[in-house]
Amino acid sequence: MNPWIHAKNSAKRYGGIPEDFLEVHLFMDSAKEHLGTIVHRIVLHNTFGIALAEKLFGDIVQTGTGKFVRQPFITNSDGKKVFIRDIAQDHVLEDMHGVIPFMSDLFEDITVELFGHKLGLFGPLIKKVKRDFANKEGEKE
Repeated sequence: MNPWIHAKNSAKRYGGIPEDFLEVHLFMDSAKEHLGTIVHRIVLHNTFGIALAEKLFGDIVQTGTGKFVRQPFITNSDGKKVFIRDIAQDHVLEDMHGVIPFMSDLFEDITVELFGHKLGLFGPLIKKVKRDFANKEGEKE
């Protein structure tokens, strides 16, 4: 589903207009710019992505001491406060068929060896760690 459709769903659910919610939905799908397949959902369509959205979005207000702080909600064009967490969770639920995965669920089958081999970055490091481990095991005997 594209960000505009998500934004329209948010407006229907919480009031206001799609533009009130579009920025959050564009963020949630921003990995599409680098991963042009459904695989982009691994990056932000999980508990980490939702938590990150909460840190990046929300109304900014000035406290009595003059300090500016980000609120965990936006105020839509109807004047209703809508929590960023709810917007981001809805996005994930819509795309992930009713499930909000933990990041660990999405990465559980990715090992350092697989990742390093695929990128060709960790080969020498993995060999060194294995060699060091074998040497330590040999010393124990």
